[in-house]
Amino acid sequence: MQPRSFIAAVPPAEVRDSVYRLFSTAERAALRAEGLVRSWTAPENLHCTLQFLGEVDPARVCAELERVAGELRSVPTRVGGSTMFLAHDALVVPVMGLEPLVRALHAQLGHLVDPSVEVYDEFLGHMTLGRLPPGTGSPAALERIHRGHDWWVDAVELLASSTAPRTYSHLHRARLRGTEN
Repeated sequence: MQPRSFIAAVPPAEVRDSVYRLFSTAERAALRAEGLVRSWTAPENLHCTLQFLGEVDPARVCAELERVAGELRSVPTRVGGSTMFLAHDALVVPVMGLEPLVRALHAQLGHLVDPSVEVYDEFLGHMTLGRLPPGTGSPAALERIHRGHDWWVDAVELLASSTAPRTYSHLHRARLRGTEN
C-alpha cells in the first residue's frame, strides 16, 4: 500500500507562524474543551494542497514533479482574510494567487492521480487551521480576520499524510523556475 500523497505549497515559517497565531494557546485549549474544535493543525504542518494524488508511487511522482516544476514560474500569493468553513469540518484561512499554478499542475500531472480519487473542478486556495466535530456548523467563536501576509511560491513539495495521528512527511521539493522575489 502506497502513502496518501499530495502536492503542496509550503509557506515560509514566518507565514505559518502568523496564521497559527490567529488563535492563542489558551483559546485553542478552550475551544477544544468546549467541543467546537476536534483538532488543530500544528504550525509546521500548515500548507496549501495544490493537487491531491491519493495512493501513488512517490518515486514516479518525484520524477514527474521535478520535470514539471522546472517549466513553471514562481507565483506571488497572499494568505489572509476571514476564516471560513469548508466541507463542513475544516476551519481554513484563504490563500489567493495559487490558481495558475494549480491549473498547470492539474494539466501536467493529472494522469498521476489515483483513479479512486475524486477530482474537483473548482479550487479554493487555503490553509487548514483545524478540524471540527461533525454537526458543529459555523461557530462565531472561530471567526477571525488574518491581516494578510504575502509570499512567493518558489517550490512545490510532494507530501505524504498519515491520519492517526495526522502527520506529514516531506518526500520531495522541486523548485519552480523564474523565481522573481
